[in-house]
Amino acid sequence: MKHLTYLTTIALLVAACAAGPQGAERIDEQPADPDPYPYEEPASHIEASPDIDGVLDDAVDVVRDYDDYAVLISQDDRHIHVTNYTAQLQPRPFTIWVVAPKETAALINVSYSPQARNAVIRDEPLSEPLGEPGTGIAEHPFNENRELFLDDGMSNYWNYSDDDEYRFDEVEWRDDVFIGKRHIKRVRHLERDETRSISELSGNTLHVVEFKHSPHEPAGAKRSYSLEFE
Repeated sequence: MKHLTYLTTIALLVAACAAGPQGAERIDEQPADPDPYPYEEPASHIEASPDIDGVLDDAVDVVRDYDDYAVLISQDDRHIHVTNYTAQLQPRPFTIWVVAPKETAALINVSYSPQARNAVIRDEPLSEPLGEPGTGIAEHPFNENRELFLDDGMSNYWNYSDDDEYRFDEVEWRDDVFIGKRHIKRVRHLERDETRSISELSGNTLHVVEFKHSPHEPAGAKRSYSLEFE
């Protein structure tokens, strides 16, 4: 039994909502998921939040079968799923996983503002350079600071190039598919030069827009969701 529901929309994550009472902008009507896959299962099958290891096993099969990629999130070794474009997290460290073929990358924009996230849900155009190849935020290899970069207009570029340059804590290979693990203990807003620990995000929200990037095709379908820290 596969534990995945809208695997490709679970993506990682993320964009941090500014501290303050405003919270995330609400959308009155949420459109249906535009890209349901044949392996979709009812939400009741994932209510128990299965162990992330089993979900990653399923993700590898799906990525290989559909020539796609997946971004998943876990906390305390449990898979966190997205419902109504939102995932609920506790204000403590969590992990983002990228599952993809070697030449595929995840461009992930994380922002305090819900503007880009809402534009994707409403199928409205995004301002450049969001999602454009070659515009990713420069990061140190191996995620040594265990952090997630936030920026309104730029994306994190997470891929596997070789053993000396990847931007994950560690990478595991399952034949031709890699699993990149990125553990997150803090968020860093580049324009504000502000760093906050995840424990400081209680009551706040991170907004995420992600894109599939491959050298053989334009940026893939945009996916968007929010991470709410209880």
